[in-house]
Amino acid sequence: MIEATGVFKSYGKQSVLEDISFSLEEGKVLGVFGPNGAGKTTLLKILALLFKPDHGNVHINGLDAGQHAQAIRPLIGYVPQEVALYEDLSVADNLLCWSRGRRVSKEDAVYMRIASALDIHDLARKKVRTLSGGMKRRVNLAVALMNAPHILIMDEPLVGVDLVQRQTVLEHLKELAAQGVTQIITSHYPGELLSFVDQVMILDNGKVQRYEHSQTLIKNNGQNQMTNLDNVIFDIVQGKGE
Repeated sequence: MIEATGVFKSYGKQSVLEDISFSLEEGKVLGVFGPNGAGKTTLLKILALLFKPDHGNVHINGLDAGQHAQAIRPLIGYVPQEVALYEDLSVADNLLCWSRGRRVSKEDAVYMRIASALDIHDLARKKVRTLSGGMKRRVNLAVALMNAPHILIMDEPLVGVDLVQRQTVLEHLKELAAQGVTQIITSHYPGELLSFVDQVMILDNGKVQRYEHSQTLIKNNGQNQMTNLDNVIFDIVQGKGE
């Protein structure tokens, strides 16, 4: 379980997050949406224990993140917005570098499972710098999955991934959720995540505008089950939603 209480964060005199509070149960998926500059990336970095809040607390599995970061970090897989890979190394070598020293090869069971799920099994010996943007995104996600995280935090993981591969990635993320992996994901295209996310948080100017179940959010804003989240979130940010 992830629980944030009264989280504030600023850079100098600029406030980025103001009084962010929410809780997310184990195995549930939270979609964090909002315009550029809303504070999404900063929030995810705090939840991934890369940043510390100025005020407030984050608890993960009952542990205070500020006091027990060393115990919590191995539970978290983080996919940053910018691709974080070694360009001159092969895909397999990148996975090795981020797998806490455990040997990785094309025959490795963990590698094979993740490579198959994300359709990167033919990329093992290719240098990262030769890959397309979408391929790099899938490898970036594979890196985060190598250590079987209990919590997966993903900042725009589908940017540049083509339509077919997006579905491949989403299907795997759904399988992880069914296995009990708690997930937090951001995207500029919330509609494609409608069937995936359980909870929706809408951020604007560093504040939570709405936090509720995805289907409840749609129902309360006069939409139907076939409608994606894009228009609903746009209306809320523009002050038109309920």
